[in-house]
Amino acid sequence: MSDAFGARRRWLLAISYLLLSALGSAAAEENSPPARRDVVVWLSLDGLSSRYFERAKTPTFDHLRASGVSTLALEPVFPSITFPSHVSLATGVKVEEHGVPSNVFYDAKSDRTYAYPWYGTLLEAEPIWLTAARQERRVAVHDWPLSHGQRGRTTAVYFEPKFDITRTDEERLDKLLSVWSEDQGKAAAPLQLLMGYVVGTDKIGHQRGPDSHEVIAATEELDALLGSFVERATKIFDAQRVGESQLYIVLTTDHGMAAVHTLVHLGRLADVEALDDVTQAATGSVGDLFFASDMPQREAAIDAALAKVREHKFARAWRRDEIPEAWGLRHPTRVGDILIALDLGYTFSRQPKEITAPVNPQRGPLGMHGYDPAQYDEMCGPAIFWRYPDALPARKLDRIDALQLHPTVCQLLGIKPSSKAKAEPIVLEAPAAAE
Repeated sequence: MSDAFGARRRWLLAISYLLLSALGSAAAEENSPPARRDVVVWLSLDGLSSRYFERAKTPTFDHLRASGVSTLALEPVFPSITFPSHVSLATGVKVEEHGVPSNVFYDAKSDRTYAYPWYGTLLEAEPIWLTAARQERRVAVHDWPLSHGQRGRTTAVYFEPKFDITRTDEERLDKLLSVWSEDQGKAAAPLQLLMGYVVGTDKIGHQRGPDSHEVIAATEELDALLGSFVERATKIFDAQRVGESQLYIVLTTDHGMAAVHTLVHLGRLADVEALDDVTQAATGSVGDLFFASDMPQREAAIDAALAKVREHKFARAWRRDEIPEAWGLRHPTRVGDILIALDLGYTFSRQPKEITAPVNPQRGPLGMHGYDPAQYDEMCGPAIFWRYPDALPARKLDRIDALQLHPTVCQLLGIKPSSKAKAEPIVLEAPAAAE
């Protein structure tokens, strides 16, 4: 009996030790500092050309570039137009995978034209606000193109129902900061990805042109607005900072801006204006022609339109399956049977009574984008990565690809990129040397 009693006593002591150890570990875990939770604030600055910095006084940009990692050669996708560019930044893929080829585009499958659509149901690739939310990072996205009206089981915590064109850039940034500040304490985890959008330099660049004093004034106003934003953002971050967490502020543009001298009428250029079986869609310097599938002598009509366009040295045209592969632009239903790209300085417009007409300085547009960024540096723009409170090792980057932004921001958040986003993340810090 004594042996059995001794064994039972030893068993009870062992169980008690394990229970006390578990309780002690739980108490230590509860009292230990929470895990590091870095925060990324990513702002898109629509139509901000790198060339504006040559003439504008920009103390905020100068400071962020001098104390962070930056480039003046962020290369957008082609076409370098607001909607496809923003979607490529967010998804890490080109048009043929994400399905948004322009600001205004026709979809042959749905037989519908979409003009500046803001709802994300059109996306055919996963944007970073869903990539992050799916991996348990809380997200607020405010007015980024195609982020509105999110549906489904996985969404950002905060998003807008639709785009409000009446808001000023200051109001857009105020709203983003207010959401961030008011969210504190509402959940066990903080917001870790905040995305915002401003339009100031793009609008005035179109109206007055990239060489105008008005666009330089708009750049300086943006600089002052960002100075206030960064100051307020660091204060909000300090109020919720956990352990050694860091705040990353990422500033990117979607495209640059080029001066315009000639307007081009798409229908008259291809001599299809009188054809009811042809649908036209154009934004900036890129146009699409869709020929109805039941159109009589359809192939001959396509050949005739191609021949007409190619009579003009300022325009290039391709059948969909002949579009350069590097552009990633062969979407089967949202890119035309014919794609037309204009040379720098030309833009599509309904204004001309003939095929072309000079720009009217009073009506404009005096600035445009959409051109191939691999051919025209005017389409490239700035990208800045800045960290607080522990600054990044300051350095200037060479040319970077817009498709690198999705995986780079994912890396900062400690999550995996979307399965379609294959580009390598940008190296912001050189790896520590091996001992």
